[in-house]
Amino acid sequence: MNYEEVRADLDELALEMTTSAHAWSRSQRLDKLRSLAILTRRALKAASGSVDELERSNNIDSLLDRIKSMVSAAEQLDQLKEDFRNRRT
Repeated sequence: MNYEEVRADLDELALEMTTSAHAWSRSQRLDKLRSLAILTRRALKAASGSVDELERSNNIDSLLDRIKSMVSAAEQLDQLKEDFRNRRT
Protein backbone atom coordinates (compact mmCIF):
# COMPACT_ATOMS: atom_id res chain seq x y z
CA MET A 1 0.00 0.00 0.00
CA ASN A 2 1.17 3.48 -0.72
CA TYR A 3 0.80 6.44 1.60
CA GLU A 4 -2.35 7.79 -0.05
CA GLU A 5 -4.17 4.44 0.29
CA VAL A 6 -3.14 3.97 3.92
CA ARG A 7 -3.99 7.58 4.72
CA ALA A 8 -7.45 7.16 3.16
CA ASP A 9 -8.04 4.10 5.37
CA LEU A 10 -6.77 6.01 8.39
CA ASP A 11 -9.03 8.98 7.62
CA GLU A 12 -12.03 6.67 7.24
CA LEU A 13 -11.34 5.02 10.59
CA ALA A 14 -10.81 8.42 12.21
CA LEU A 15 -14.16 9.63 10.91
CA GLU A 16 -15.84 6.53 12.27
CA MET A 17 -14.11 6.93 15.61
CA THR A 18 -14.97 10.60 15.97
CA THR A 19 -18.63 10.15 15.07
CA SER A 20 -19.49 6.79 16.64
CA ALA A 21 -17.17 6.26 19.60
CA HIS A 22 -19.85 7.26 22.12
CA ALA A 23 -22.03 4.31 21.07
CA TRP A 24 -19.39 1.57 21.26
CA SER A 25 -18.84 -0.98 23.96
CA ARG A 26 -15.44 -1.23 25.60
CA SER A 27 -14.44 -4.21 23.43
CA GLN A 28 -15.47 -2.35 20.27
CA ARG A 29 -13.33 0.60 21.31
CA LEU A 30 -10.36 -1.68 21.90
CA ASP A 31 -10.81 -3.26 18.48
CA LYS A 32 -10.90 0.16 16.84
CA LEU A 33 -7.82 1.26 18.77
CA ARG A 34 -5.96 -1.84 17.58
CA SER A 35 -6.96 -1.03 14.00
CA LEU A 36 -5.84 2.54 14.55
CA ALA A 37 -2.43 1.39 15.77
CA ILE A 38 -1.98 -0.87 12.74
CA LEU A 39 -3.02 1.79 10.24
CA THR A 40 -0.88 4.42 11.94
CA ARG A 41 2.20 2.21 11.71
CA ARG A 42 1.47 1.54 8.03
CA ALA A 43 1.00 5.24 7.30
CA LEU A 44 4.22 6.20 9.07
CA LYS A 45 6.10 3.44 7.27
CA ALA A 46 4.70 4.58 3.92
CA ALA A 47 5.66 8.20 4.70
CA SER A 48 9.17 7.25 5.76
CA GLY A 49 11.82 8.33 3.30
CA SER A 50 9.48 10.43 1.19
CA VAL A 51 10.31 14.00 0.24
CA ASP A 52 7.51 15.34 2.43
CA GLU A 53 7.95 12.87 5.30
CA LEU A 54 7.81 15.55 8.02
CA GLU A 55 4.59 17.05 6.67
CA ARG A 56 2.97 13.64 6.41
CA SER A 57 4.06 12.71 9.92
CA ASN A 58 2.66 15.98 11.25
CA ASN A 59 -0.66 15.31 9.49
CA ILE A 60 -0.83 11.87 11.08
CA ASP A 61 -0.07 13.38 14.52
CA SER A 62 -2.82 15.92 14.08
CA LEU A 63 -5.29 13.21 13.09
CA LEU A 64 -4.35 11.17 16.15
CA ASP A 65 -4.84 14.23 18.39
CA ARG A 66 -8.34 14.69 16.97
CA ILE A 67 -9.20 11.05 17.65
CA LYS A 68 -7.74 11.25 21.15
CA SER A 69 -9.94 14.20 22.06
CA MET A 70 -13.07 12.51 20.72
CA VAL A 71 -12.37 9.22 22.50
CA SER A 72 -11.69 11.14 25.68
CA ALA A 73 -15.00 12.97 25.29
CA ALA A 74 -16.78 9.63 24.80
CA GLU A 75 -15.20 8.28 28.00
CA GLN A 76 -16.29 11.39 29.90
CA LEU A 77 -19.81 10.95 28.57
CA ASP A 78 -19.84 7.34 29.76
CA GLN A 79 -18.72 8.47 33.21
CA LEU A 80 -21.44 11.11 33.35
CA LYS A 81 -24.06 8.53 32.35
CA GLU A 82 -22.82 6.16 35.04
CA ASP A 83 -22.86 8.92 37.66
CA PHE A 84 -26.41 9.83 36.66
CA ARG A 85 -27.56 6.22 36.92
CA ASN A 86 -25.98 5.89 40.35
CA ARG A 87 -27.72 9.02 41.61
CA ARG A 88 -31.13 7.73 40.57
CA THR A 89 -30.79 4.49 42.50
